[in-house]
Amino acid sequence: MDWLNLKHARRRDHDLPKRAFDLQALAAVRDGTMYDHLNNAFADEKTGAGEYVPMSQRRPSAKTNLCRTVVSDSVSLLFSEYHFPTFTSSDETTQEMLEQLAKHTQLNAVMIEAAIKGSIGSVAIWLRVLQNRPYFQVLESIYLTPTFDPNAPDTLIAVLERYKVDADDLIERGYNVKPHSGQYWWQRKWDTTDELWFHPKKCGEGNDDAPMQIDTTRSTHHGLGFCPLLWVKNLPNGPNEIDGACTFATGIDTVIECDYLLSQGGRGLKYASDPTLVISGEGGTAPRVGGSSNALVLEVGDAHLLEISGGAAGAVLDQVKYLRELALEAMHGLRATPERIVGATSGKAIEMLHHSLITLADNLRISYGEGALVSLAQMTCKAASIVPGGILIAEQPYQSLDPDGIGLRWAEWFQPTPHDALESSQALQFLIANEVISRETATRIVAPQYDIEDMDAERTLVDGEATAQDDRAVTLAKATKPQPQAKPASQP
Repeated sequence: MDWLNLKHARRRDHDLPKRAFDLQALAAVRDGTMYDHLNNAFADEKTGAGEYVPMSQRRPSAKTNLCRTVVSDSVSLLFSEYHFPTFTSSDETTQEMLEQLAKHTQLNAVMIEAAIKGSIGSVAIWLRVLQNRPYFQVLESIYLTPTFDPNAPDTLIAVLERYKVDADDLIERGYNVKPHSGQYWWQRKWDTTDELWFHPKKCGEGNDDAPMQIDTTRSTHHGLGFCPLLWVKNLPNGPNEIDGACTFATGIDTVIECDYLLSQGGRGLKYASDPTLVISGEGGTAPRVGGSSNALVLEVGDAHLLEISGGAAGAVLDQVKYLRELALEAMHGLRATPERIVGATSGKAIEMLHHSLITLADNLRISYGEGALVSLAQMTCKAASIVPGGILIAEQPYQSLDPDGIGLRWAEWFQPTPHDALESSQALQFLIANEVISRETATRIVAPQYDIEDMDAERTLVDGEATAQDDRAVTLAKATKPQPQAKPASQP
């Protein structure tokens, strides 16, 4: 069983493009449901009619889920609480708005969801401004088709969402259709001015290619002047012009091999704990499946347990360990194990142990950081200048923001140890004393490490404490200064 066989065993809807089928299959691997379409459990060796079921048609009983592990580990290095970058801007008002935006819209959670869903190749992030408040929503790209400006290939001008839905689901959404009436086409489209909804259309009536009618009651006019969706490609060298490369595609075959090996090894151990009993006797019986309670009676021979060698289990585990290393190497996953870390280590040493995973996360920073996160900030700034009254964040209105000059400042991959912090502070003190950098620059360097959100306020506090300390020193010096003794009065 390999990935191609497993994928082709899935049922494909030929009314949808092949791209949607490929992304559906990859999403099943990401979500751990890649074997759900196989109807036979791993312990079911035979059907009810006594026919043998090949192993490739059975669901493995043990799953490593290495693909999801690699995705989760790489995303945690991107947008977890410590690793989420801070915005920078040359405009003070824009800087303040971006800080409030990240805090009050839970932008790190949005980007985590986007990076996980986008690991199959692409993802879309939808910006909505409702009652002047910005909201972000992550959309799977399986049923989305983007359209880019031919004169500006990096500018999105429209996105079409189209898929099939059951009639009962439409009723739950508020549509007036006949219950249990089959499937319908559901369609929605975003462009630079409107969000268009369409009336559902019955499938299989020979008019699937006919234009769908616009639902004016559900359609809205956003009037932003740009498409409110951001299209994100996961990694370079994707299979087409729309999607990027999948994070875990190179390791799927090896993961499948690991799953079936572990399942077969577990089955062997269960059999070894309850082997089949073989009894010599007259007549004989047909072979039976089971333990000692279902004995095989043979015409000649003696009674014994039909055991297997226990060495096979060790061989299976050794093979699985090797395949696991191979899969993680192919996907740039984390191969460091706790037993490799002995004693206290510095942040740089831990970073070296995670080199492969950091390489993957560093590439993802380009797509989801400098690409997606900065673009979302720029879209929000543009919306603030277009929406009447601007945007409202934490009850604070913002208008006329500057979308240019927005950047990101990333934290170190791993939090430094106390020894690392001491060496860093000594280096900064040396640079400040020799007038290589300013105190403000030093504060900016250590701000992510010590969770300093407002550097100007921090510098004000530092300067105020220094002034207060100088005042105390002057007061103490005056108090401890010896007073001149008065001259004795002269005798007459």
